[in-house]
Amino acid sequence: MMLSPTLCRPRHLDPERLRARLGSERFNKLRYHEAAVVSTGQFHLFALSSDTLFIVPLMSRGGVDPDRCLPLRNVAMVERVLPTNKKQKGLLLLPTSQLFRLQLREAPTKKTPSEVFFSTFEPQTQLFFQLSRALRIDFQRQLIPQLQRADNALEQRLELTNLLEMFVLDLARARDDIERTGLLKELTAAAYSSDELRQLFFEDRTQVSDCTGLVALLGRQLSIPLRRSDNTKARVEFLFSIASVFSAMCFDMQLRTSCFDKLAPHELVCNLLARGVESYDKAEDISVDTHVVREDFIDAQAAVLLALDAMQQYEDFRSHRHQQMRGLLIERSTSVMQQATKAPAFPDWLPKFFKRVCIAVSRAAIAIERLEDCELEGDQRKEQGESDDKEDGFACTGALKPAQVLSLWRCVTVLDLLVKCDVASGSDQVLAILLRTRKYYIDMYLRPPRFLTALTTSGKPHLEDVASKLKRFLEALRERRRGLRNKSVI
Repeated sequence: MMLSPTLCRPRHLDPERLRARLGSERFNKLRYHEAAVVSTGQFHLFALSSDTLFIVPLMSRGGVDPDRCLPLRNVAMVERVLPTNKKQKGLLLLPTSQLFRLQLREAPTKKTPSEVFFSTFEPQTQLFFQLSRALRIDFQRQLIPQLQRADNALEQRLELTNLLEMFVLDLARARDDIERTGLLKELTAAAYSSDELRQLFFEDRTQVSDCTGLVALLGRQLSIPLRRSDNTKARVEFLFSIASVFSAMCFDMQLRTSCFDKLAPHELVCNLLARGVESYDKAEDISVDTHVVREDFIDAQAAVLLALDAMQQYEDFRSHRHQQMRGLLIERSTSVMQQATKAPAFPDWLPKFFKRVCIAVSRAAIAIERLEDCELEGDQRKEQGESDDKEDGFACTGALKPAQVLSLWRCVTVLDLLVKCDVASGSDQVLAILLRTRKYYIDMYLRPPRFLTALTTSGKPHLEDVASKLKRFLEALRERRRGLRNKSVI
């Protein structure tokens, strides 16, 4: 269990009391806990596991205020808010306290409120960061089928270590990119079903090709520029498989600081973006297969950026935990997103990435519209008394797959973080580049209400969140226009 970094210790925060309260199985799965003040005006302990938030009263006796167990998939969002009434202001115990709102998708009972207000008071709080990152991880986990399996194998560490060493040697001996791609796909699939393997990936120290360890070997491969003489499709597939490995290995690893120490985030981000640009610029083969691989590579880059973002921000907390709380509470992207915007390839990469976002949005919206039309047609046939056999012939096609929804959500989340990074740093780079190079796509895919309305009314939380983030993006564009207009008047 990860201990809270708090200096303040309210009553009943003793770990053994918490173990007795939650039970040993739940207690052993906890990743973080921190005390906060909730709507009732009492101290509560927020205890977080990979898929559940426990809100446990610290001061009440006799079960007056019961424990709350909230599955993360039932939490719609957590956000900072300003107090709007006397009761909310009363939750702010210190000048540095901040108020947050936890919104549930649906209340377990009619008597249970659908939102929870809480304020932090710990001088080294990580609660908002830990909770928001846990929600982001769980949101992705819901769409990764490999993580839904309960029968993941538990291999012995020594056996896994030997297997990984053999894998690295096989990868180094592979004859071409196609063979290397096949090996990396196997590693990616195995990573999602073995936490031990992901840990060993970062600890590997196999000496091969002047590199020490698999992380360094893959990083070096990613640093090699594409050449026109390369088999573009095979090479981009290999780069995509490397990005997929990093995405799988870094997923939900933000609390393992020893893993982050093995990465070189700045180089990794710069190389990812550079290869992403080259996968378009160096391509002479414009076949459908090549086009699909390039899109997959862009999606994998977004997945890596998201995973690195969480790892880097937690590293910032660890490195600066003696700073004042006011500084820690601000999510300054001193890390991955800022490094991305400063990468040499970023001005060329961003338009390609944004085009991918717009096209994916349109595909998702059209798939939803077709599904709705298909369901309406099916209802009409039922009313007309047609047989089930005929209905089978009208089966809906083109339905969105979980992997497509996940890729879209990741890409739009990265776009959202890039814009926030720009705003936080007082820059205008992201919006300026997109307005200069992709105004047509903004006007065609995002400004008309059709696509965003389809996502908003889809009934799918991931797509609703995509629509919400894209509406924020459009609002940022409007704010920029108003700002430029005011400057011109002055």
